[in-house]
Amino acid sequence: MKTLKVILVALFIAAFGGIKAQTAEEIVEKHVKAIGGREKLNGVKTLKMTGKFSVQGMEMTTTVYFKRLNSIRQDIIFQNMTITQAYDSKSKTGWKVQPMEGDKNAHKMEQEEMTSMEEEGETLIGPLTNYKEKGQTIEFVGKEDMEGTEVFKIMLTKKNKDVSYFFIDASTYMILKETSKMKFQDKEIEAESYYSNYKLFDGITLATTEEDKQGGQLVTQTHMEAVEINQPVEDALFVMPPMVEVKDAKPEEKKEEKKGGGK
Repeated sequence: MKTLKVILVALFIAAFGGIKAQTAEEIVEKHVKAIGGREKLNGVKTLKMTGKFSVQGMEMTTTVYFKRLNSIRQDIIFQNMTITQAYDSKSKTGWKVQPMEGDKNAHKMEQEEMTSMEEEGETLIGPLTNYKEKGQTIEFVGKEDMEGTEVFKIMLTKKNKDVSYFFIDASTYMILKETSKMKFQDKEIEAESYYSNYKLFDGITLATTEEDKQGGQLVTQTHMEAVEINQPVEDALFVMPPMVEVKDAKPEEKKEEKKGGGK
């Protein structure tokens, strides 16, 4: 009997190891199928989402534009000012406008910000959809209980060795949570994103609510109210605008300039 038990345990471990190696791919394939299927998802050429964006209880309106290949732009309107962050895949340029700081000009992003924007564009149709084509790998970590819901935990390793974990509902195969560590301004930040209120848009299922947390504290919340797929989106939206011209000097300043110039 002892020998039989040893053999059974060995067989179970071997079988489980084989299943585990395949399970990550099976789970991701079911997830991709559940949100629309790879063919449908890869057929998305443009995406426009409008809704509400809130930070520390302050609510604003937001519009996100996406266009292949990975061009992305987000406009946030607050107190009649438009805050913009964008990435233009054609020129490989990330830029932002921050009028709340008293500057209406567009400025190039730091490399970390630009990389983050580029990755955001890559994941709008699903962060796991084309992981192989991006040179990424996945691994099944195990099952967990997430507030009463059984989830599969999948580890995604990117080409640069950054790691993210996705918690996928074991019954619906929708992503409920994503955790990751990122470096920003020489600091390592642990981030959590929670996805909910999935809705169907033109054959594609998207989460319309996202809550982002850092250190367990809610940082931002986004709720998308309208989604347009494969509608015209102009390339010019992603191009970094030229510098805003400085307003003319005051009349008295012009007089001083003329006197100084001897005219």
